[in-house]
Amino acid sequence: MSERSASGANAPPGQEWQIGKTAATIKFVLEAEVEMYRRPDMTNGEGYTLLMLVERLKSGVESLIDFETVDDWLERLRDHYP
Repeated sequence: MSERSASGANAPPGQEWQIGKTAATIKFVLEAEVEMYRRPDMTNGEGYTLLMLVERLKSGVESLIDFETVDDWLERLRDHYP
């Protein structure tokens, strides 16, 4: 007989970070993980900044309430730090 967590079924392997996160956070992280590697217009600095944000979101240090795309985030970053 296997053990179950007190809160129900366990998350699939590799998705444990999603537990307790907002839908906006999960959506942004999933999009960002793809975009970090396939956007030719993203500088190394922008990519690093996005990677660090993703790590903070996954660890729960930060959370998103409002839905935002990586394009929106990158545009805001570029407007703030040209």
